[in-house]
Amino acid sequence: MTNDFEIIETSTDIEFFVNDNSYTSADVMQGIDTVLDEIEKTGDFDLGSNALRSLSAVNRVSGWASAKLCWGMMIIWKNDGGDPDRFYTDCLQDTTPLSELTVERYIKAWEGRRYILSLMDDAQASETSAAIDSLPIKNGVALGNAVAQGYELTKEQAEKIVTVYDNSSFLKVIRDVKGKQERKNTLTLYLELDGSIVAWMNNKREFVGYLVVKSRKDIVKKAVERIKYKAGLQEKKG
Repeated sequence: MTNDFEIIETSTDIEFFVNDNSYTSADVMQGIDTVLDEIEKTGDFDLGSNALRSLSAVNRVSGWASAKLCWGMMIIWKNDGGDPDRFYTDCLQDTTPLSELTVERYIKAWEGRRYILSLMDDAQASETSAAIDSLPIKNGVALGNAVAQGYELTKEQAEKIVTVYDNSSFLKVIRDVKGKQERKNTLTLYLELDGSIVAWMNNKREFVGYLVVKSRKDIVKKAVERIKYKAGLQEKKG
């Protein structure tokens, strides 16, 4: 699995709205053709650079906007008595092209954003918020996963994490965070060599379940990998 964060569109074309006007991917591509025509006529490649900066900004803003929307909808769903485990199935599965995994990543990314802001004082909040919004959404997902697993950031780490834009530097900060000891009341799940899943919390160990980790069947291997990833299982090494 790569670090890339992808949203899979299942429709034949993408439609979006700006000021009540409908646009499709074909309209966007036509706009790119216009930019290319102008570059060819004028030799001004700054036109292309400007367009690329605009597209990059739209991509980043749309990722965080989607994260905020998914998180907000989930909160409303829960406050209205909805089962969080059925949020995607009942609210989004049949009405959006987003996969359940993508929606979960969006929600975690926004939770991570809220956590970072909670570490800042009022004077820093506005500037920090803008800095986070300029980060790639895949960085937000990595942050959200770390927070969801119970890791804590120092204020210094939080301040640093919103100023690093390249993925390698960002992930280095995340690794530093994960090098810290987890909170004692954090629930941690381990996958043992025989496939047993055990939970540790408050220094107590409980057996949770079992995975068929030694199966040679491809479908079982893929299912085990998906469960390990989605559940955040940490593997015990022999």
